[in-house]
Amino acid sequence: MARPPRFNLPDIPQHAIQRGNNKQVSFFNDKDYVVYLDKLKLYSKKYSVAVHSYVLMANHVRLLMTPETEQRVRQTNRTDNAAYSLSGAGKNRKDPTKAIRRSI
Repeated sequence: MARPPRFNLPDIPQHAIQRGNNKQVSFFNDKDYVVYLDKLKLYSKKYSVAVHSYVLMANHVRLLMTPETEQRVRQTNRTDNAAYSLSGAGKNRKDPTKAIRRSI
């Protein structure tokens, strides 16, 4: 059964979870965490999303974010995930182009 669509309300904090593709490890070393945080900072500013807190674990990320408009959290995470995957971080995985899948 498909998950019901999420409410994306502007100026309302949202809890987002991003898991490793097939629950695999996404971060293999400290550099991978730094690359992810750099991308998150870049795209949260670009899409006007306030990141209040984050937890980076080996196989998933939890974010508390407040968007200025309806689609901003989705845009930030989609772009951030793609940029992280294509950056070469997490290159110890079988398929580095799919490091993180969205769960928002």
